[in-house]
This record gives sequence, structure tokens and C-alpha cells, in this order.
Amino acid sequence: QRLAELFATKNKSPLDLLRLHATFGHHFGSNMAITAQQGYVIRDTPALGADAMAGIVRNSGICKYIQITEWDNNKCSIELARSDEPKSMSHTFTFSMDMAKRQGIARGRMWEGMPMQMLRARCMTLALRAVFPDVVSGIYSADEIADSTDLSETERAQIQAESLGEEIKMKPSRAPQPVPPVQPTEPPKPKAKPVPKPKPI
Repeated sequence: QRLAELFATKNKSPLDLLRLHATFGHHFGSNMAITAQQGYVIRDTPALGADAMAGIVRNSGICKYIQITEWDNNKCSIELARSDEPKSMSHTFTFSMDMAKRQGIARGRMWEGMPMQMLRARCMTLALRAVFPDVVSGIYSADEIADSTDLSETERAQIQAESLGEEIKMKPSRAPQPVPPVQPTEPPKPKAKPVPKPKPI
């Protein structure tokens, strides 16, 4: 708890860090600092980035290799192999922009500005779950949860960018417009008193 309070940030409260440590800490040697860098809590749900999931698989001892075989703005293909399967066996998965559009997730700033990174993350999590379910079972990726959770566009973009190790420039808010000075109003002039007419003699 003291470490959680020490590592807490604006976006990760001590409670969030404790959730991450309890859920994923054993994958990172129970190092809370590393776990905090790799994990995210979205609406009370702990999640990891796609690269963190790939790192867990690589360190599992049953991963022979993970390699990207094709990657552009339209699709990403990844080939994987397990060390406990026949040497000639490998698995290839592809995630395309058409698939993202059909799933209704190809929206927002990150998909428009960084389609390659988003396709790679989605292809990676798809492949890891299919080939290494015994390693990543129960692990949610940050970009998947961000796409399926009711978040503002700014929140979603920030989570997705951070999970991919990217930075996005937020649009500056409109500068406050100068308010014209209030012109002082003149006090009402006193009405002239009527002069009494002289009485006739």
C-alpha cells in the first residue's frame, strides 16, 4: 500500500495500482513499478498493453517465436509458434482494417492517425489468445477495453496511445476571448425644479 501511494499518478490512483499488482504483479516479478508501467485500470477493470502480453508469452518458456510477417495501413499479419508443438507447426493470424470496420472499432483519433499501430495491437492480442490461451487467459488488453467501454474520445485516445507507447497531442482548448470593458453609466441628471410663477398684484 505504501508503494502504491508512492507510485500513484494523476491517472493511476493507489487503489488502481493495488488492483494491477494483485492481478498482474506475478508476471513482472512482483515489481509494482514495472506493473504500473505495463498496466491500466479502465472503469475498475485491470488491463495490459498488447506488448506487455507478448512479453509475458515470450517469458513463459513455451514460446518459440513471434514475428510480424506483413504490416501496413490496411492489415497486419503475425506468425507464432510454440516450443511444445511439432517443429513444422506454426500459426498465422491477420487483422485488417475491414475487420475493424465490421466490428465497429475503427473510429477515433488513434485509428485515424495511427492505423498501423492499432492493427498490430489487435492482431497481436488475437494471435496470443488463440495460440497461448494457457498463458494469457483472463488478461484483457487496454485497447480492447477502451473500444468496448463508454469513454469520451479523449479518454479512449489517451489510453490507446499510452498502451502503444505513443504520445498524442491534445487539441488546445480555445483561448479565452477578451471581454470588452464595461462602460460606466452616467448617473441620472437631477430634474430641474419648476420655477414658481409670480403672483399677480
